[in-house]
Amino acid sequence: MLRHMEGLRSSWRVYDRRAQASYLMAIRRWLQYLIRSRILATDPTIDWELPKPERRLPTGSLSLTDVERLLEQPDVATPLGLRDRAMLETLYSTAMRCQELCHLAVYDLDASRGTITIRRGKGGKDRVVPIGTRALQWTSHYLREVHPQLASRTGATTLFISNHGRPLCRNNLSAIVRGYLNRVGIQQRGSCHLLRHTAATLMMQHGADLRSLQLLLGHERLDTTQIYTHVTITRLKQVHDQTHPAQQPPNLPKGRVELTAHGVRLCNHAIATPTASLCVDIYIRREKHYNQQ
Repeated sequence: MLRHMEGLRSSWRVYDRRAQASYLMAIRRWLQYLIRSRILATDPTIDWELPKPERRLPTGSLSLTDVERLLEQPDVATPLGLRDRAMLETLYSTAMRCQELCHLAVYDLDASRGTITIRRGKGGKDRVVPIGTRALQWTSHYLREVHPQLASRTGATTLFISNHGRPLCRNNLSAIVRGYLNRVGIQQRGSCHLLRHTAATLMMQHGADLRSLQLLLGHERLDTTQIYTHVTITRLKQVHDQTHPAQQPPNLPKGRVELTAHGVRLCNHAIATPTASLCVDIYIRREKHYNQQ
């Protein structure tokens, strides 16, 4: 066992940090079981330090224009097109995960309160998130016009179902979203998660606070949500342009300033700033210095 662990550590660079931490944690838990069973006296990995997982930026997000183009792609004159429009609107409005949308039931939607209850989210936790007015209207329309027809064979209570009346799986949902992304010429990686990243990024750009965004996304730790503060470059650039001293218009002296061999000459007497006064003073002192030589 120890030889295996040493061999694993020697090939560590093959794995990323998340995989390293996963392997080490599995080994450590197994050794702890052996200690509790009195098969081992001590834990040989007690001094091992688990590598911290890398905090990488999301793969990308869509612009507001691209999102609207995407949402308009399904043919709402057809039952499946109306279902797809409701799914896209729900993904974008709630920023939920792909698997969370697949698990939604009809009774999870509370139209009177404008909320959706997400059950069995990441980590097996439930949460309640708001759904926007437009997404709620499309989903309600789908429930009235399409869902009873699709569920007539199976009696399914899942919110979004296939044309056979069965719940959509994650691969089916990803393929549907990816198909609409390809139709509008969006080649960025991802499908459902791309909409999740887009919703979070656009909300951050429009002033959403981190705590509210954390609750919406279902992140257990706030530092997971803080990654979106690094991708809102538009807002950051705007703040930088408005507040950084180097970006402000220079407070130049009034009048024409000339550089001479002996210093700086202000060609008229409209000295408006201390900087201009200093420049003229330097010029006068340098003139006196050269005249005395």
